Amino acid sequence: MLRAALLGALCAWGAGAAGAQRPTPDSVRTLSVQPPQPPLAERLLAAGRLAAAEEALYSAADIRPRAPEPRGALAMYLASRARFRIAEILLEEAQRFGASGSQVRRALASFAPYRVDAPPGPETTVPITTVLDARALWSVPVRIGDASYAALFDPSVAGARIGRGAAAALGVRGRTAPSLANVWIGERRLGRVEVTVDSLATPDEIRLGLDALWALHPLVDERAGTLTLGRRPNASRITGAVQQVPFVLTFPGMLLVPTAGRPPIGLETRAARALLRGTRWQVDAATATLIVER
Repeated sequence: MLRAALLGALCAWGAGAAGAQRPTPDSVRTLSVQPPQPPLAERLLAAGRLAAAEEALYSAADIRPRAPEPRGALAMYLASRARFRIAEILLEEAQRFGASGSQVRRALASFAPYRVDAPPGPETTVPITTVLDARALWSVPVRIGDASYAALFDPSVAGARIGRGAAAALGVRGRTAPSLANVWIGERRLGRVEVTVDSLATPDEIRLGLDALWALHPLVDERAGTLTLGRRPNASRITGAVQQVPFVLTFPGMLLVPTAGRPPIGLETRAARALLRGTRWQVDAATATLIVER
């Protein structure tokens, strides 16, 4: 599961993107009985060595300055660390150096929701409820027109996955729609959230991914059981002990690296829930960390 998430973060730009070498004739016999090693940067990421992974990706791009694969892999890593503008520039360069337009468009689309910043508006705080769900952290009340639902916050989904009843309330007739323009959390509206109708979901089920809330700077208070939207990270407001936990976005999802050199953990895992239990936490895109206040 971890490797799949890391591969998603690097957008599968190819083994050459992170330093893997083409097998030589002498190595064919060995490779036929042993699986090839994953690329260097992927191995470093899997070990929680973020700085070393970034250095390896920059080195690969420097060694092959006009090759699209290492540039694309570096771009997706930087996007996973919330450096979206430079990632966009690198992807444009990768296309000039030969990457396919469709591949670049898919890469840009994967992190496009994270580049949006909500317009100024009132902060809103709503209650959240812990749920017994393998992927969802908690549920949050949302409004769709005159109807109210308990939406599940599920970092493993992109945008929103909804059941057929919720789809009918939204006026969604096909399997996809461009936005959830009429979905509100407290006093704030979620805009341009990609929708997928899930035939296996319960009729009124709504699962919201991290990208759906990202633009509104969600602040989660595990102690009070609340979610606040519209409050930008501000260190001066923090009064308790603070831990800054580096993250890696996996489009969808988020991996946390609480200890450098230790394998990352998914935001939805038991380990991450134990780490965040009883805290206030908020994503700080400027530092690519989860600010955890104890």
